Amino acid sequence: MVCSTRCGRYRSIREIAFSPIIHVLKEFIFLISSSNSDSHAPGDFARCSGTHNLHGNLADLRALVSANQKGIHLVQVLISSYELEVVQAYMAHIQHHAEVAVRNLLRDVSTTTDGVLTASDKMDDGSVINLRVEIDSQEGSATFDFEGTSPMVINYLNAPRAISKSAIIYSFRCMVGYDIPLNQGCLAPIHLLIPK
Repeated sequence: MVCSTRCGRYRSIREIAFSPIIHVLKEFIFLISSSNSDSHAPGDFARCSGTHNLHGNLADLRALVSANQKGIHLVQVLISSYELEVVQAYMAHIQHHAEVAVRNLLRDVSTTTDGVLTASDKMDDGSVINLRVEIDSQEGSATFDFEGTSPMVINYLNAPRAISKSAIIYSFRCMVGYDIPLNQGCLAPIHLLIPK
């Protein structure tokens, strides 16, 4: 994966350990080792060093695979105990509950503001993060607009769309005032605008 930057001449690949799509696991055997030359492939490009902490990256991948396998097993146990339709119904209820919690929070916030929240901050390298949140109090929805945020830079400070979504979900979960599991329902009332 290689992404263009605002400079145009450079490619932001400094923190990317694997350029091609690769298989990580086959028949419960981890296929990547610290001697895998692809791990350092980004280092072949000017001003790039490949992965900075290969052993840590591999440990993270192993933990990710392990957590996914555990999750798959637990869902299979639930399905065998309660049937697929029941499990799917409860998953839908959990997501709906999270959506309602976030919608109620947004309505509460809109009563103490004019429905518009703005923030701007600078990263260590001077890159700007701008955020404007416009709340629709009738729907209990919001638009998160990152217009004016600096483009991708040639370092490790970039946050892809998935990271932005994760931060928003986590923030809402912390603010709703009662326990809700992290899930996609938190984002149902959110419209996200991220510059390309």
